Amino acid sequence: MISNSERTENKSLINSSENKTNSESVPTDINAPTTSSGLTTNDKSENEDLREKTPMSKTLSFINENIPSISTPEKNKVKKQILQLNVISASLQTAYEKHDINSKQILKDIVSSEAIEKYNLKTDISKSLGLKGRVRKFKKKERTYKEAKEIRIFFNRDDNTRMTAGKKECVGRGNDKLQKQFLLTSLKKLYTKYVSEGGKVSFSTFRRNRPRNVVRPKLIDRNTVACIKHSNLAFKVAHLKKIGVIGTSDLQELLASSVCSVESYDCMYLNCEKCKDNNPEMNLTDITNNTECTWIQRIRKEFTFEKGIGRKIITTKKYVKESIKGTFSELKEMFLADTTCIPAAFL
Repeated sequence: MISNSERTENKSLINSSENKTNSESVPTDINAPTTSSGLTTNDKSENEDLREKTPMSKTLSFINENIPSISTPEKNKVKKQILQLNVISASLQTAYEKHDINSKQILKDIVSSEAIEKYNLKTDISKSLGLKGRVRKFKKKERTYKEAKEIRIFFNRDDNTRMTAGKKECVGRGNDKLQKQFLLTSLKKLYTKYVSEGGKVSFSTFRRNRPRNVVRPKLIDRNTVACIKHSNLAFKVAHLKKIGVIGTSDLQELLASSVCSVESYDCMYLNCEKCKDNNPEMNLTDITNNTECTWIQRIRKEFTFEKGIGRKIITTKKYVKESIKGTFSELKEMFLADTTCIPAAFL
């Protein structure tokens, strides 16, 4: 049996050996000065370096390093001004780190102000605020409300678009619906007309401000006799332009060149004595009447299909595009016949 005195003696020996081991493993500088808390000044400086500096500590450190001999009243004034700048800088830096890209760009725009560029402080302030990446100043071309309104009014004019009459020919959802308006010509021609009337915006801005209810007419929207004739004439003119017989594929320019005035009722309906027998100018030097030509034409054809449970046979008619082959004399005759029967509504 071990007595109580022996147990106490063994315990004291173990504690003394542990203290000796700890003292050997952690060497200390005997000559290092100590503080009231028992830490050496080296340990205290290391802790201060590791600890994040606050706006107040930055302010005191700046004063002690740069103006240590300043008097107390002046020191308090300087301290107040520097502290305000440090607090603002720390707040902006924290806000920059927590916000998204758009909010960060707002802060970068502040750094790109005229006052900062005047005193060449953009780099220093960017570093102090922790801004990442180059700070660029982008000049955006803002679309004014006046220009956008003028473009919308231009598109809604009767000489540029035509209003549809169908109850279901609308654009939009729910209660926010607008009646469709079809363009009477291409956007490029409308833009040329807009510029000639004094417009100063670019084509991209002109196209971007087009009202959403102004659209191009599709084939399903052109399924009328007049539109089919107009479309077939456009196909003939396109082929004549391709083989070099006429100089333009624009129907407005082509038909306007053969009449006195496109605004005259008599001229457009061949009642004018001066221009009723005029034909568009043609260049026939490199082509003969027997030259083979191929053009596109919309033709109405019958289609038969089965429908329903009883497989009832139904016949319908649709316009389809087909390639037509013929001689130049045939194409010329059809072209001149179409130009003499096109009313003013197609111009």
